[in-house]
Amino acid sequence: QDVAQIATYIGGIVKSILLQEGNFVKKGQAVIILEHPDFIKLQQEYIASKSNLSYLEKEYQRQKLLSENNAGTGKVYQEIESKYNTEKGNVLALKSQLSILSISTDALDKGEITRTISLKAPIDGYVGHFNISVGGYAEPNKSLVDITNNSHLVAHLDVFEKDIVKISN
Repeated sequence: QDVAQIATYIGGIVKSILLQEGNFVKKGQAVIILEHPDFIKLQQEYIASKSNLSYLEKEYQRQKLLSENNAGTGKVYQEIESKYNTEKGNVLALKSQLSILSISTDALDKGEITRTISLKAPIDGYVGHFNISVGGYAEPNKSLVDITNNSHLVAHLDVFEKDIVKISN
């Protein structure tokens, strides 16, 4: 619990490393900034899917009203209902993927697309060895940097009984 590694869920190019080895980092503080066209593509898919969901929701409500008044065919209503539910699932899945990457869907709803994501420290501690450099490709699920919290160090010693008098705090 006092040692952690920072990795990425999706590959990207290291745009910048914000700390140096040996620096202290707080939990949630950005350590590495990644950039990749796939980040933009995922956001684009979310925006398109959300827009399509809005259209399908309106069409679903129209077909539902027609169906309730026996003015439309049941087949059209069922098709629209299916498409609406599928698209709703797509939006939720994309929202979850973006959340894992710490990309704000609220910002996307305002039309703000980001080119980068930041990898943050999972614990307070000291930055260890970086396994990546600026410009390198960060592979998914590969440790990029280690963080160690040494504030709770415990030492276990084996001492001979005759030497116990030589031990002090």
